[in-house]
Amino acid sequence: MKYLTFIYILYIFFTTNLNCQEASQFEVSAGVSLSTNVYLSNFNTLPNFNQCSANYRSALGFAPDYFIEAIHINQFELLGKKNSFAFKLSYSDISANYFIEDFVGYYIRDNDFERTITEHQLKNDIKIFFIEPALMVSPLSDYPISLRMGLHIGFAVKNDFTYQEILKSPEEANFIDGTKIRNSVDAELPDFSQIIYGLNLGASYNIWPFGNWSVKTLVEVRYGLKNLVNSLNWKYLNLSAGIAINYSIPKPPPSPPISPPYPPLIEPTPPSTKVLETELIVEHNGKPLEWADMVDMNFNIKKIINNYKIAPIIFYQQDQIEPTFIDNTQLCELEKVQANALDYLLKQIKSWNDEKIKIMSFIPEDEDINQAQARIDAILKIFRMNTINIERINTEIKVVSLNNIPNTSMRDEFRKIEFQFENGAKFFEYLSAYEIIDIEDLNFKISPNISTNFDVYGANGAITFGVDDFLLSTFKPEPEQPTQFMFKPSKIRDLRNPNISHYLTFRLTATAKDIEKTFKSDTAIRIYLGKKVKSETAHTNPIEFRNEKFEQHIIAYFEFDKSDYYYIDKGIVDYIKRSIESGKKIEIIPLTDNIGTTEYNIQLARSRAITIIKSLELNSEHYHIKLQGEPVFSNDYPWSRMLNRTVLVRIPVD
Repeated sequence: MKYLTFIYILYIFFTTNLNCQEASQFEVSAGVSLSTNVYLSNFNTLPNFNQCSANYRSALGFAPDYFIEAIHINQFELLGKKNSFAFKLSYSDISANYFIEDFVGYYIRDNDFERTITEHQLKNDIKIFFIEPALMVSPLSDYPISLRMGLHIGFAVKNDFTYQEILKSPEEANFIDGTKIRNSVDAELPDFSQIIYGLNLGASYNIWPFGNWSVKTLVEVRYGLKNLVNSLNWKYLNLSAGIAINYSIPKPPPSPPISPPYPPLIEPTPPSTKVLETELIVEHNGKPLEWADMVDMNFNIKKIINNYKIAPIIFYQQDQIEPTFIDNTQLCELEKVQANALDYLLKQIKSWNDEKIKIMSFIPEDEDINQAQARIDAILKIFRMNTINIERINTEIKVVSLNNIPNTSMRDEFRKIEFQFENGAKFFEYLSAYEIIDIEDLNFKISPNISTNFDVYGANGAITFGVDDFLLSTFKPEPEQPTQFMFKPSKIRDLRNPNISHYLTFRLTATAKDIEKTFKSDTAIRIYLGKKVKSETAHTNPIEFRNEKFEQHIIAYFEFDKSDYYYIDKGIVDYIKRSIESGKKIEIIPLTDNIGTTEYNIQLARSRAITIIKSLELNSEHYHIKLQGEPVFSNDYPWSRMLNRTVLVRIPVD
């Protein structure tokens, strides 16, 4: 009771004691209302989301609306009634949720069955910014009630939804994955109408005037003419009731009479103005830089190419059926590629379309011939797994007589599979490439300058990189003492990303303190970093020997204990001739395996070198022969011994 009495006293005070100024034609109000949101729709699913559901016809939701409104009271009457024009801005939550039950089948329990019911829950979170012009008419001159008619235009601020299908009955039933919820989605409404519009009808009533202020209640119906989702039949209806504080803007008071002129005041001379100014000059290669200038970084890119000829041969150990991958860190790249020739051979065969291929499986005569067939079957299985048509492949098993093996230590070289091609190719090409990138350093000269009449001040400089202002260096401003700064791009990993704009910021800051005030001056120059690429000539199969750089190539392959080659690389032959014509002197390195005496192998190596010299028709000033003391390739495997029965050619690199 005492609270009601207090409210009544406040009411009497405001209505009797406030000095109400004469109101102008303008009013403003702000308030909140509770909106009942109703969806009028007819759809089964959202675009791009294939949830199986019943028909979504209607939904209901409750949410607040917040608004501000400006009202202009017209001087003329409309059909003899007072009228005004209102312009309202609203932030509205027009969310509503669908809960649709659906029969999806029968649940069988022993000798009985029960209907299986799921519930489709489509929950929407839609927030709209509305612009609502309206015409307001006061039909009753004795009562402060106004009727309004108007339009609304809405712009989406948020349009999210969540969806899930819940198994409601029977309780013991689950979906096939063992859960009671499936098809959960949390996303934005697809194809949402970013602009919606419709009609408004409403009424307002002033219930508590006090001075130029009043409290008014209002009800409103907002009906949408545009679908919430463009491709669906989905309209909305909002029924709202709320309360607002209204303020009638008073007319401005009349202008006071013009006062007579006063004699001018003579002000005392102010104290001298304190000065603190900073200046920063940054130079690169003697050129002063300004904000947003570009300085190029020199990227030196050296391309390295490894180009090998690989023999289409797979070697096996005794009783081995499946080809194995060799990963020995002691081997060079060529040895690893030859050891795992099958991997690279598969890629080549795929590119040859319908080229006929013959698989020859060799086996010594004292071993089980079935192993040779098993090795072929294993290879054919790998071909099928790699979608290679095995109908284009012929096979043959060849038993090697022990009398044809020149040395008993070479028996493992005759447990092998060779591939023979219709086009006559004895070797196939293997290429790999990589780049070495070097970024040159950038030198900057920094000249800071500070102008001030403060006796005491502090100053410091900083150089930062990128948007995160990563600190690279600091400097102290010294009179007529420039600072040298060297930027090392190779130390910053992000510089290799071409999608990011990179820059340096040079900043000079000075501070000083007066009796009551702190002064600060800040100057900065931002320099963007460009990219200038210099590409060097690619080097093939590079090696470094005796502090010199060479390209190293295998020019020819030889059989065991033979000085006549069975294969010579014509592409390398042409490349060698062009190198000699350009004035280079090549180095010929004949190789042998470790079978046989040292003296015999030296003589065999010389014979192989002479064969190459004659084939190339070289003069003595074009080459020199280098007999290798240590083996270039391993002698522990049959495929690496095969590489040792070759002649290498080394070409100097400029």
